Amino acid sequence: MDNEMFDELLASVKEMDEIVKRKKQPSRTFNFAVPEVKHIINYLKPNAIVAFEELDLTFYRSFTNPDMPLFNQLAHWGIEIFELTGANVKIGMELSRIFVESGLNSPKLDFAAPAGCDEHWSGYQYLQDSFQSLAPLLEEYELVSIDELNANTLAERLKNEALTANHPLILTPHVSACSQMTA
Repeated sequence: MDNEMFDELLASVKEMDEIVKRKKQPSRTFNFAVPEVKHIINYLKPNAIVAFEELDLTFYRSFTNPDMPLFNQLAHWGIEIFELTGANVKIGMELSRIFVESGLNSPKLDFAAPAGCDEHWSGYQYLQDSFQSLAPLLEEYELVSIDELNANTLAERLKNEALTANHPLILTPHVSACSQMTA
């Protein structure tokens, strides 16, 4: 985690009696670990709640389907761009270990990955919007050109692919962890 993001998170902790960290946009991924969490919890009062929600892109690797080449390619580029920018793509499944090694109680965990394949599913547009925001990074890292990505048509192309394959697409899998500090 870079100093600016850590300072931002720490400032929010000092204002509240809990830590709640949510991903707001792909470029703001916190790549935190045990030392940062240990430092942050020093500012909390007894019985404070510590909650984190993080993505886990590794699930996309097991979700490929030979009848869905566009979605498979997007998943590959999505994982690769996060890895190239230094994000931990499996941080979600590491939250339990991070909590326990930081001296917190074992957290309550939850996993969510919205899925859909019907004609009116809003996830197609979500994926298009996500890749439109990632397009400059994808091009900067020479994974795909903006023209080749053709992000403006992704929603329609993904919908056609899902309907033809009769197979759902999934949105970014997230793991949330919540634990209450002991007195």
